[in-house]
Amino acid sequence: MPKRKAKEVVRLTEEENKDKEIRREEKKHEEEDTNLERRIDAIKAISEEQLETPVLDFFKENLPDVSIEVEDNGEIEFKWNHNTGDSSLGG
Repeated sequence: MPKRKAKEVVRLTEEENKDKEIRREEKKHEEEDTNLERRIDAIKAISEEQLETPVLDFFKENLPDVSIEVEDNGEIEFKWNHNTGDSSLGG
């Protein structure tokens, strides 16, 4: 069986190594930019959803121990419901 000819080892020059490293860095930055854009889009979607929630409904759902009264002049008054018997707030 004839001997195989050894493969030539191709060594990259310094300039080629630098170019390769630059391409790696650019790709890394592109991936980071894409991830950042996804995060920004997610935050915008959440913010828009929160803005669509009426404020009074939000308070009624999240603060059941608070009563909300809207006056004729448009002022909103918040009062603690003291008849719940819950003293966890120190009141």
